[in-house]
Amino acid sequence: MKSNNSYMLFLLLLFNCIFYAQRPLPIKEFGKFNNANSFAVSPNGLFYVSDIGNNEVAQLDSNGKIRKTVGGYGWDSYSFDEPSDIFATSLNVYIADKNNDRIQIYDKDLNYISSFITKNRSSESYLFRYPTSVAHFSQGDFFVLDSDNTRILKFNSKGEFQTEIGSYGTSSYTLTNPKKFTINTEGKIFVIEAKSLIVFDLFGNFISKTDFDFELININSVFNSICITSKNKVIVNTKKGNFQFDVIEIPDIEISDALIFNKKLFVLSPKRISVFHFND
Repeated sequence: MKSNNSYMLFLLLLFNCIFYAQRPLPIKEFGKFNNANSFAVSPNGLFYVSDIGNNEVAQLDSNGKIRKTVGGYGWDSYSFDEPSDIFATSLNVYIADKNNDRIQIYDKDLNYISSFITKNRSSESYLFRYPTSVAHFSQGDFFVLDSDNTRILKFNSKGEFQTEIGSYGTSSYTLTNPKKFTINTEGKIFVIEAKSLIVFDLFGNFISKTDFDFELININSVFNSICITSKNKVIVNTKKGNFQFDVIEIPDIEISDALIFNKKLFVLSPKRISVFHFND
């Protein structure tokens, strides 16, 4: 542990892992995917699932009915080469199209709007390659995880570079192998790499680091809730301004991603979405 605070938080996590060992009550399952790896929900209850098996993105309604699917392997406006992450607002959907080195932007009905690409720009300081995560903040800024350079880049609503986060010399903590990140409503950036959760503010200042005893796979946020996923666990925080996480074990699902919406826990596996009752 890096500090006494981190140690105390680890003890709390361990206790909650035992306390929440019982699986939450299931409600239903929906969806049929090939190899789904990430999903998002908009404030109006539309779900968006990225499926790297088919290089597709699907839109589903709140009842789990697939309304529209776009994609297939390629590099045109409606194709992807490994859609590795997805983020939804009430108006737009942002997709990290990893091997095409771009962020694809669609409206809420998956109609193409634009592609955000930096590889043709002159400055190396804000070029990204192989983006693996993307998020949009309420003030209009959006953030991209540049996996090739192990950093997060911040852009404004016009696509103008603002700052880089987690790279050498930019803060007191340097990212070494960031996997995914998310941003909560307070403007804190939560990054997972290996078995650690690292927190920055919107300007890239380091806040904290928490170490777990298991590998972290994905991270997601909706409103004030944050869900971190491991192979058979969902680590949940629903308290604004509080970094306490509770561990929920779901041993018989291969977990790709998870989120909390309308007092339900939605767990994405490669083939479907499972829904559970959730009491925070």
